[in-house]
Formats: sequence, structure tokens, C-alpha cells
Amino acid sequence: MQSKTNYINFSDISSYKENNRIEAKLGTGGFPNTIWETYSAFANTVGGIIIIGVKESQGAKLTPAGLPDAKATVKRIWQGLNNTDIVSANILKDEDVIIQNIDGKDIVAIQIPKADRHQKPVYIGHDVYKGTYRRNGEGDYRCSRIEIENMIRDSSDTSADTFPVSRITGLNGFDKKTLTGFLGLIRNENPHYGKMSDEDILTDLGGLIKTISGDVMPSTGALLLFGKEEEIVREFPNFKAVFTLKHPENGKTASNTTHYSTNLYSFYTSVMSKIQESFSVLEDDFDNILSAIRETVINAIIHADYLTDGGLEITLGLKNITVKNPGNLRLDIDDSITDGTKDPRNYVLSTLFAAAGLTSNTGHGLTEINRVLKDNKYKCPKITEGFSPDCVTVEIDLDSAVKTPDIVQKRVIAFITENIEASLEDLTYSLGIRKSDLRVCLHELSLSGIISYKGTGSDRLFYMTFNHQNYHV
Repeated sequence: MQSKTNYINFSDISSYKENNRIEAKLGTGGFPNTIWETYSAFANTVGGIIIIGVKESQGAKLTPAGLPDAKATVKRIWQGLNNTDIVSANILKDEDVIIQNIDGKDIVAIQIPKADRHQKPVYIGHDVYKGTYRRNGEGDYRCSRIEIENMIRDSSDTSADTFPVSRITGLNGFDKKTLTGFLGLIRNENPHYGKMSDEDILTDLGGLIKTISGDVMPSTGALLLFGKEEEIVREFPNFKAVFTLKHPENGKTASNTTHYSTNLYSFYTSVMSKIQESFSVLEDDFDNILSAIRETVINAIIHADYLTDGGLEITLGLKNITVKNPGNLRLDIDDSITDGTKDPRNYVLSTLFAAAGLTSNTGHGLTEINRVLKDNKYKCPKITEGFSPDCVTVEIDLDSAVKTPDIVQKRVIAFITENIEASLEDLTYSLGIRKSDLRVCLHELSLSGIISYKGTGSDRLFYMTFNHQNYHV
């Protein structure tokens, strides 16, 4: 392999510019202390690389300027990383800070991963509200109080929807129609609940909480799922669940019909009814596609942050659907799609939907969505993470069937065969193929048993399945 990190091929450094993943620092006049803002920003966003000892030449392209003492710069970096007066956490490994020599000039590269949610917010100094940054375009910005509190909440292993609503007694805060419908599903799915009271079922599943003194009150998750609108809004002032139906008129323009729901179960039933009606015209395996879409909708519901700005938004077109939920991803995108790791933001919601037989609760939701769409020759869903406000968007396009071109698969197989193993970044740089296309291709090859992988996130390496030895490039 050529000398490079996950973001930069140093032998071709002049082809790069600063962007949301690359930050350049000159550093020839002394140690650039502003790297710590960028370190915080990359860690709290999606990761990136800081290069010290380069300058921007004509066209904003990067050119090596060289450092007078690169080893001293590396030493200062590690001293800062391990000093909590400077940064709150060191999230780097030894190999993440390297010296590169380009045309006789030494530069230093710091590769910064996206921080694990338990480590966020990563901040500088002693004041989390003044020292927390994120990346936006080519620059770093100081996070708002809302963004910081979102990260602090997400760093906890206590599920956001397990807290008792002490001002409500028993079932009094619930919408009776919604509750009856949902409990009917649970009883049909689980015969042992058949003769149990509503209160006992909900207590068993975390929907109701009994105190030592014998008081019974709803959990915040159950309130969100089938609570009365006024009670939900009182507990969650930012609560919003909006479904927009876009439909063509006269074959030329589209008008929007927007529906607002009182609670999450009424939102779910309204959305799925319209989706089933709209997509029943598909000639493919409709039941499986509907199941994948259902998983997408429930995935958004159980992973949403109902305490932050924004709300659940689902937009249905003629043959496409966009699902957006407030809150950031708690796992790396690639891990969410391929590993099936469970880390729901709302444990009670996840448990209740699983008990009703509406989701598997295995953590393989996005994996199954990918598989179903791929089997029916549709594009894999497009998953994006947004910031300020924090949100996750999943777009499913059923308008046209596509398949990774055979030539792309052949090039990927040839490259991995020649190099023994390769990361997504290796393939992106060496083959000049977009990451989104490569993800689809790698997923297809993995499902077909042609390739396997090891590691997670940016450290994931792909290798040919028939090669069972541990080779190292």
C-alpha cells in the first residue's frame, strides 16, 4: 500500500484541500495550539485528520512546508492529549500520530476518529460549555448548550425512556384507544400475557414503574408510545411526529398533505397504513419490502432523542420514503449496517415494539433493510447524519431497480485479491469509486460469501473468503 492514512494519500498531498475531514496547520512558527479546537471538533462530529507542516498554495491545495523538529511536535501532541487541563479525553492510538516525509520535508499527521458516545463531549480546558466544538464545512464551531447536553445524555448507559413520570398515576395519562390497540397486539403475540391485567403487562415490559411504596406511574417510553397528547407535550416540550404525503397532481406537480400525530403508536399506524396503500402497486416481494420499511420507521422511533430540537419526520412520495429522527447515531454507520449491534436510545420503546411483534429487537434492523432491498435489486438506503440540529435521515428509493455493475465488483475483487486485505478508504483512493457505491458493492459481496471482514469502523478490513490466513499488508 502507498503511504497514507484513512483520509490522505501523502504521495499525492497536493490533490487535497481543507474540508470537513481535513484541517491544515502551518506550524513552522511554533506549536499550533489551535489544533485542540479541531481535535474536539473532529471527535464530536465524524472524525478527520489534522496535518501540521503544510500550507495552502494556489487553488487552496495543500503543499508541504516542513517542520523544523517534527519529533518535538509529536511529543507536544502526546503531552497535550494526556493532560486533562488541555483536553478532556485522549481517544487516539499510537499509530494515529505519524511523521511523514514529503520531498525532504517532515510533516505530522493526526488521525482523529469519531469519539465513542461514552467519551463525548470531547472538550478543551475545564468548561464543557465553553470548550466543546464540532466541525462544519472547513471550520470548527463552538457547540450550543443544546448540542452539548445531547451528547452528555447520550454518554450515559441509562436509557432515556426508563424514567418514571411521577405526576401521573397508573394508566391515567394514556390514550385509551391507543393503549387497547397496542396491548391487543402484545396479547396476540405472547399467549402468557392473555389473562394478565393491562397494568401487569406494562409493568413486566417497563411501561409502568412500581415504587417501593407501591405507587404505580408510567415510564417516559410508555407515555411517548400511547400517552395523551397534552401529557406528552408537558413532559417533552419538543415532541413532534409529522407525516407528509407527497402525491402528484395531473402528472406534473406535487402537493403535500401533512398529518400530525398525538402519540408514537398513532403516528406509526398512520404512517404504515399510508405506506401499505402507496407501495402495494410494487410488483416485487411486497411483504418483504413493507417489512423493511416498517423496520426503518420503528428504528427511527426507538432511536430518536425526544428531548432535543426537531422531531420525527416521515415523507412519503410515490415510490420513495424519507425517515428523519432527532438525535445522532450512537454507532458508526458501517457498524450499524453490518454488525447488527444493539444500542437503542430508548430501551422501553424497543422492548414494547418487540413484544407486539412489530420488530425483531435483535439490532439487525438496518442490516435486514439492506438485505431486502438488495434482494429486490433496489438501491441500498442512504443514511446521513446531521448536526445543529442533531438528526439522522434514512432515504429509501423504490423508483428504479439497480445493481452494482459487474465491472465494479470485478475491480474490487481484483484489488483485494492482490493486496490480501483492504479498507474502505484503500478502495476509495485506489479505485476512484465513490464510498456510497463501494458500500453497496462490499455489502453485496459479503452477502454472497465472496468476501469477509474484520475490525470495525474505519479499522475494518475486507479480505477474500477463500483466504483464511491472517495476512498483513
